[in-house]
Amino acid sequence: MEMTGDSPAGDRRPWGLLASLAWYVVVFEIAGRLYDLALNSSGLQAALDRHFATRQLGLLAAWAVTLLVTMLAARLTRVPLYDYLGWRRPRLRDVLLAFAIMAALYAAFGALVFFSGNAAGAVGEYRAAIAAGTSPWWFVLKWWPTLILSPFVEETFFRGFLWRGVEFYHGKWMAFVVSTVLFAAMHYSYWMPDGAVEWGSVVQYLVSSAIFGALRWRSGSAVVPMLAHSLDNAGLKIVPIVLSALVP
Repeated sequence: MEMTGDSPAGDRRPWGLLASLAWYVVVFEIAGRLYDLALNSSGLQAALDRHFATRQLGLLAAWAVTLLVTMLAARLTRVPLYDYLGWRRPRLRDVLLAFAIMAALYAAFGALVFFSGNAAGAVGEYRAAIAAGTSPWWFVLKWWPTLILSPFVEETFFRGFLWRGVEFYHGKWMAFVVSTVLFAAMHYSYWMPDGAVEWGSVVQYLVSSAIFGALRWRSGSAVVPMLAHSLDNAGLKIVPIVLSALVP
């Protein structure tokens, strides 16, 4: 089997393509469902849902389970975690590039919405929240799990664990393609909410995933796509705030 990545010392080899895909099922399907089953069957989920703070603790625990299973899978190979999961300190220029790309992407998106005449519809949720007493800051920050937890855990798996295993045996191009497609496919509930495919959303997820993969390739670190992923999710809430200031 061809090995094009840098080989760790001795017999410390990451999981291959099929094994990494199997771990995806374990991490994101089986572990998550077992966690939900445990909470629901014990009645803890209903108790957590009574208060905002406890609900956030439940979300934190759910993402922690996903992260811990990913770390366990990596640890079984005896490859150092920082290497396997891409937890490397990024170069400043790569971080700045990630910020510039996401800023340009959402500036273009906001301009498209504005000049297409759809800005009034795009700001409806934001204006309703403000009318109900929500501050602009809280409109963004209340989605903190999508700004912190999901970027960290998902990029640790896709641009860390999965990337490392596929790259080791099949090279960077295959790692890029597999991680890009699988990440977009995992979010099917967003681009196929009612059983019908929304092709615009499919393209959106593929483009975002490809950007994350390109940043991983360039930087050699999963930290850079983590930052880009966080900015991507934040942009979805920041654009309506900006548009609201521009339209009556």
